[in-house]
Amino acid sequence: MLPYPFKPEEFFLNPVAKLVFIIICALGIYQFARRAIYLIKMVKAGKPENRIDQPVRRLLNVLKFVLGQRRLLNLAYIGSAHFVIFWGFVLLSFGTLSFLGRGLIDGFRLPIIETILAPAFLFLLDVFSVLVIIGLVMAGLRRIFIKPLKLSIHPGGYILLGLIFLLVVTDLIADGIYITMTGASESNWMPIGAALASVFGYGASSQFYYWLMFWAHLAAFWALAVYVLYSKHLHIFVAPFNVFFYTLKPRGELEKMELEESESFGATKIEDFRWKNILDLYACTECGRCTRACPAYASGKSLSPRDIIIDLRDHFLSLRPQNLKDDQGRRIEGNARRPLVEGIIKSQDLWACTTCFACQDECPVFIEHVPIILEMRRNLVLTEGQAPSEVAPSLRNIEQRQNPFGVPQSERPAWTKGLGVKILAEDSNVEYLLWAGCYGAFDNRNKDVLIAFAKLLNYAQISYGILGEEEHCCGDPARRLGDDYNFQMLAQTNVEIMNGYSVTKIVTPCPHGYNTIKNEYGQFGGNYEVYHHSELISKLLKDGRLKAGKTFDIRAAYHDSCYLGRYNDIYDSPRDVIRSVTGAKLIEMKRHRRKSFCCGAGGGRMWMEENSNQKVNQVRVEEAHRAGADNLITACPFCLSMLEDGLKGKNLDDTIKIRDIAELLIDSIEEMKEK
Repeated sequence: MLPYPFKPEEFFLNPVAKLVFIIICALGIYQFARRAIYLIKMVKAGKPENRIDQPVRRLLNVLKFVLGQRRLLNLAYIGSAHFVIFWGFVLLSFGTLSFLGRGLIDGFRLPIIETILAPAFLFLLDVFSVLVIIGLVMAGLRRIFIKPLKLSIHPGGYILLGLIFLLVVTDLIADGIYITMTGASESNWMPIGAALASVFGYGASSQFYYWLMFWAHLAAFWALAVYVLYSKHLHIFVAPFNVFFYTLKPRGELEKMELEESESFGATKIEDFRWKNILDLYACTECGRCTRACPAYASGKSLSPRDIIIDLRDHFLSLRPQNLKDDQGRRIEGNARRPLVEGIIKSQDLWACTTCFACQDECPVFIEHVPIILEMRRNLVLTEGQAPSEVAPSLRNIEQRQNPFGVPQSERPAWTKGLGVKILAEDSNVEYLLWAGCYGAFDNRNKDVLIAFAKLLNYAQISYGILGEEEHCCGDPARRLGDDYNFQMLAQTNVEIMNGYSVTKIVTPCPHGYNTIKNEYGQFGGNYEVYHHSELISKLLKDGRLKAGKTFDIRAAYHDSCYLGRYNDIYDSPRDVIRSVTGAKLIEMKRHRRKSFCCGAGGGRMWMEENSNQKVNQVRVEEAHRAGADNLITACPFCLSMLEDGLKGKNLDDTIKIRDIAELLIDSIEEMKEK
């Protein structure tokens, strides 16, 4: 509405009209506040957690991702539609606040906005009103005709679009009539509103239509405000808070479980989640972007990150606050509730997750899917003892033999034969600890990668050594499979050993070990400078301590490891190494860098069977084949093994050669030396 009262003596001073206005607003405020308090009380049923640290950084996230709509604008069609709807709604909210104020206080104006900035405000409100209508039409067409995969399409969506449309149209028409009836100078700043004036003309009927628009706008405003809180569209109000409270910890860091203080572990019931996880449930827009990015879903499994969030939310909202316990453990028992796992969420969906982080990276409202899934895994493993049968031997081997393969620890340093690699127990005076990792030390194919990397370190005259038999599994497989007890034992042991040798710098070819040691060992007193081998190799090339030899005329495609890329933002250093060997030539697959598609090994999936007809690793190698690659380059032992199996499964192993970046560079150097 316009920032000036139409005619106070004709309307706003009318006692009956003002009383009706006050009653409608009072009812709206009551219903809104009642529901909001209920929802807040439900969120507080979750476990306490500090999410108010670094407020400036959190506010910057809100500016970037809420006001700037950064993630949504990655999708041109719906992103642009959502952008204009969002900003139009923001501007319209100021107009509606002014409108409500004038209903109570004659001559009310919003400070600054309707005084100093009035011309700019009126112009933007006028233009964005039309843009919002266009955006609403685009959103409606998308729901009716385009129907993107996993987008929730239900009547509530159309109700929401209709109410927003009604708000905009009633405001636009009322402004047009005002200009017509008063000849106000605002017509210079409201070209669209002025154009509407000719539709309604002059006379008594115009006044009738003005009041009609007034009451329709009031009704639409309160209907929308209250409806949102009772509908599946809570994200309209919750999203800014969800972005603000998003974790600022490293992506690869899971919360440490207090094993000695807990009677049960993980999430057995909804209030076992942290309060931010519950807020996540409210924030879901049901857009399906998380599911469309999920490698498990893409390979035919039933896992849908979106459906997990929606099913948990619907279950949660069906409960009553008095049937939940608060953070002091006080609880009034209500009716028996279905268990989360198998009652609400299927266990097979939890175990299908590769923890690749694609869902979280895609979510426009910053829902934290992976921790929610892992909390339920923790409960299955630590409380219920229900790990999948195929991973039970690996977990047992990790506990008893300190590696998932069950190989004696004495075999760990076997790969170093003839390389002159120091063992810290014999000589700890080294610059870098080379963390071999279980796959590097025990898997025959990945031993070649470690050997290649060790040769590069030798060529560059880097001082390094290994723990040898003293190196235990980093614990990543155990933790991601839900066995935090096993993980903590391993982490404490490894930290104690490394601190005993005064280790300060660590380098490893394994992104899983890299992520765990860098981001999670700090929980146990292990604080080190941790480097992935791609980072160190790239630095040595730039410093001139390593130099590529023969230039290979190959069509090389690089596969971004999830734990290296999305988890730790390492994208360029592996590519720099490849370009040094290929003469700056590099093929990018359709999904690369942040959009990279998982190999299928993360989250403990390396030790599980792929039962679907379409396997994640085979989907990925087919993408490399379509890109025209004849060499597939990796920087992760898990990815190397999975993609090598994928090539064999698709009979592409004779067409595409797979190598680690260290192997590619050492081949280049040694082939040049042979000439």
